[in-house]
Amino acid sequence: MSDLLHTWIEQGEHLEQDFKFRIDSAAKIAISISAFCNSSGGRLLIGVKDNGNISGVNPEEEAYMIESAAEVYTSPVPDYKLEILQSREKKVLVASFRSDASRIFKAKDESGQWLTYMRIHDQNVLMPPLLQCVRTTPKTALPSGYRHSGNDMKMLEWIESSGSTNLNKIQKHIRLPRHLLIRKLASFISWGLIEVDYESGKWIIHSTDKMQKTHD
Repeated sequence: MSDLLHTWIEQGEHLEQDFKFRIDSAAKIAISISAFCNSSGGRLLIGVKDNGNISGVNPEEEAYMIESAAEVYTSPVPDYKLEILQSREKKVLVASFRSDASRIFKAKDESGQWLTYMRIHDQNVLMPPLLQCVRTTPKTALPSGYRHSGNDMKMLEWIESSGSTNLNKIQKHIRLPRHLLIRKLASFISWGLIEVDYESGKWIIHSTDKMQKTHD
């Protein structure tokens, strides 16, 4: 077995790696491509079962499916690389995808709808609009001498007092248009005042220790 292939398989599936027995649907594999490209990048080992056993594939056939998934079912077309690794008589196709923080990568499902995904541990999940905004918003430092005022104060104090909440609850309490609320929360995330976590299939928003310091 290729030493590199062995090393990768020993790592198991994780944030930047997924095993695929084979590709049956370009649309479904585009979900993984979107998730990798919207996160920190990653690779698919095609011809490897979920338990890490190597089944092998016809790399030419799988390469065609990857190209279709990347160039037809993913937008924009991602930067990717294909290579073949071999274990005895069995071949594994490795498809590697690069992240690009300046763009949002969408996958077209079999109904023709374009959806955005991201990677959480070893799973592909839908990326919420808030995190899409965070991804495409230039990162800025907390303004020097910043103090909460007006709606900012009301929003941050409510998030802090709630312990954990979500976008719908914040909007119900603050009553800002959703697109403006998302932009404001994206700024708070950029400044490190709030964080977003994925817990039990739900997105949770909560305050950080840094928020408390801005009250001082």
